[in-house]
Amino acid sequence: MSNKLSSITIRTKLKSYLYPALSGTILGLSRLPLHLGFLVFFAFIPLFHFFSEQRNKKEIFFAAAAFGSAYTLVCLHWISLVTFPGYLGTFILFAAYFYIVFQLYYYIKHQNPKFVYLGFILVWISF
Repeated sequence: MSNKLSSITIRTKLKSYLYPALSGTILGLSRLPLHLGFLVFFAFIPLFHFFSEQRNKKEIFFAAAAFGSAYTLVCLHWISLVTFPGYLGTFILFAAYFYIVFQLYYYIKHQNPKFVYLGFILVWISF
């Protein structure tokens, strides 16, 4: 019984990380020269859905890794074609970068929920 319960819990957690990955994919597609720039206006909707629930620092880190991985694979895919260690370095850099951005967003969300979206815009632009 506990194996089944832990399996369901793991599946639920993995499904929740699909939202940041989807958000990173949409944002990456909006930056490619495919005339899909309008997607940037929809890219953060799955990310806001992910942050609508209570999260801890570990979950935020894995969300940042999922977002950074998807974004790097879509937008900066050519780095992995040139050098795989370069891609790993870029992945680590983007995971750390987005962890800081997501952590600041989460802090603003809990300190002053009235300004959560304005805070997200300011944090996103400032980085």
